[in-house]
Amino acid sequence: MATQQPKDLDARVSAVDLTGKEYYLAVIDSSGEYDLAGLGEAAVGTIQEGKAAGLSSTVALGGVVKCVAGVAIAAGDKVASDAAGKAKVVASTQHTIGVALTAAAADLGVFELKLDAMGILV
Repeated sequence: MATQQPKDLDARVSAVDLTGKEYYLAVIDSSGEYDLAGLGEAAVGTIQEGKAAGLSSTVALGGVVKCVAGVAIAAGDKVASDAAGKAKVVASTQHTIGVALTAAAADLGVFELKLDAMGILV
């Protein structure tokens, strides 16, 4: 069971409907609003409370957080965002969001992620 100790919680307007997207990876768009992270984008954290477009969603910008996987992830893997805002193992030329502290067996598995060095290009 994944646990979390989020830090630096931030609330701002959602650009899209983030309802039900808790623990997915988030980015800040050019309007300063939260959106789901896309493939390899520089995610800023994980959604803690997702709201409908135009309402404030809360994102953890630091700490140890729960994160939704898009594929199997092993403890110790550096992770990045897939096209749907779920975590995947980072590939070259992608931005890492942190390191998995626990494993996720498959798509939609929840694991512990240490948010670290946001936006570092691997």
